[in-house]
Formats: sequence, C-alpha cells, structure tokens
Amino acid sequence: MMSKKSVLIVTTLLITMVFSANMAFAAEYTFSYGNQQPEASPRSQSMLWFEKELEKRSDGRIEVEIHHSGVLGTEQEMFEMTVSGEIQGTRGGFWTQLNKEYFLIYVPFLFNNYEEWLHFNKSEMVENMNKKGSINGIYIPTSGVFGFRNILTTYGVIKEPSDLEGKKHRAPGQEPVIWWYEAMGANPQNMAFSDVYMALKTGVIDGACNDPSTLYTNKTHEAAPYFSNLDYLAGGPDPLMVNMAWYESLPDDLKKIFDEVSVEAMDYSNELFRSLNVEFTQKLIEESKEAFVLADHPELIPVWQEASAPVAGRLIEAGFFTQEQLDEARRIVEEFRNSK
Repeated sequence: MMSKKSVLIVTTLLITMVFSANMAFAAEYTFSYGNQQPEASPRSQSMLWFEKELEKRSDGRIEVEIHHSGVLGTEQEMFEMTVSGEIQGTRGGFWTQLNKEYFLIYVPFLFNNYEEWLHFNKSEMVENMNKKGSINGIYIPTSGVFGFRNILTTYGVIKEPSDLEGKKHRAPGQEPVIWWYEAMGANPQNMAFSDVYMALKTGVIDGACNDPSTLYTNKTHEAAPYFSNLDYLAGGPDPLMVNMAWYESLPDDLKKIFDEVSVEAMDYSNELFRSLNVEFTQKLIEESKEAFVLADHPELIPVWQEASAPVAGRLIEAGFFTQEQLDEARRIVEEFRNSK
C-alpha cells in the first residue's frame, strides 16, 4: 500500500506530465478567419476543410478558427480587421483595393466555360496578380473563382443585346457590370441584392443578374420567371487575403505548409462552385417559365461579343489593365481552347 507521501509524489508527477504534454501540443500560432457566407456555402465549406488540414499538417502548431455567416461583421469590416491584424484572414469583397488587374477577369465573354476559367486561374498571369495584390499589409497565397453571371427578367428571355434596350436591371456597384449593361442600352440600377426580390415584384426593376446558385437560393426566379443563360461575365476573383505580418512571422516550414493547404482549399472551393453552377443552372432552366441558353445558339455568340467589346476598352482606359495584358489573357485561353 502506497504511503501518503508516495501518492503525493505520483500525483505531482502525473500533473507535471499532463501539463508538459499540453505545453508540447499547444499551438504556436493562431489563424482567425472570417467570411460573410453561411456554413453551407463553398467559401465556408472549403475553409472548414482548410482548418482541419492546416492543423493536421502543421502538427497542431497552427490553430485555425473559422467564423462564417458574418459573425465577425461585414465584408468591409473583416477586410479592415485583416489589414490591422485583428483577425488573420478573410475572403470577400474589397480585393479591388489590392490590385486593379483582377478586373481583367471581368472582360465579357473572355471565357466560354468553367474549364477555361479554371485553367486561366492557374496561370502564371494570375499568380503575378496575386503577388502584386500582396500589399498594404495583405498577403495573397491563392485566389479562386465563382459562378458565371446570368440574368432573370420579368418580361421575357434575352436572346440578343437589343432585348435589353431601355430595361432597368439591378447591377452591383462594379464598373464592368454597370458598363456592360450600358453597352447593351439598359439602365443599370445599383442596389443591394437583398432588395432585388421586392424590386422585381413591384416593378422597380425589370431584371437582375448573378451566379445561378445565388439567383436560385434567393428565389429570384419566382419574381422574375424568365431565365437567360448567357454566361456573359465571370463572377470575379476570390483571393484568400491574409495578414502579411502574421504570415511573415511563420517559420519557413510553416509558410510552405500554409501555402500548400491554401491552394488545395481554393481548388476544393472552385470545384464546389463549379458543381453548384451546373446544378442551379439546370434548376433555373427547368423551373423558369421560359429559358434561353446562348451556348445552344453559337451563331449569336459573335453578336454578343461585338456588343460587349466596348467594356474591355473602358476598363483599359480606366487604367485597370493594359491592352497587352488583355491580349496575353486571350492567348492563354485560346491556347487551352485549341488543346482540347
């Protein structure tokens, strides 16, 4: 039978062992991340995968905290928190403050399909965009893609550019979308997407554009039952924005692991967005009163391309990118297209 002194010694040793074990496995770094989309969204799901994978590959040296559904604030607030270091990462708006060259992705009809877009996203050109965007306290290890923009209307499907003349369409506060509508002769109306459903119902606007999953999950097709599957504009870049000082504080081995997991998480996000794009496009085609699919009418594609051409010119004039950069982007896409 152990004496009281022996019991005390054993207990002390056990406590010391447990404490030492906890110290050995305590995280050296914390990566706190936030985005505004709900848990089920591709953005949130891919970052939840990121959390598990980064903690595993770093052997617990990096602890990851994922905050989705806007619990940390608006996209602007989370961007500012990332810049200041209050949190260490975010995905969402305000990437335009880092590199205007990302607007190159918004050139209408630059991509014919998701495969071309994903190929371009992996190009050295986009890698350089990410590097140039790594300024003002932000580091961008990778960027992703969204769904293509398509249109729902209250008045009928859109087969040719002239069908948009004089129509009032909701557009986000982004120059490429606004300028595209203006090139079509429409009247773009800047409003929050949360106001679109009632604006359509009450006749304030005649139509709205967004990616298919957003249009469908927000029940926009119930207020505007005519679906035009034009795929006229890529949804824009989705850079992972990381606090630069935090990233630079990592040793080289953890930087390498962080970058690898970031790229793989974004690949996962891209695949989720692609599958949703296919799924919800089909749902909108099936459930709308009438649907028009531009890809089924290749003879009309040059008509749309010609009508949309002024948008690229305005983006170049505004200084977002150069004609040489646009030519290089088209070369990359065309080379991939010819290889298929």
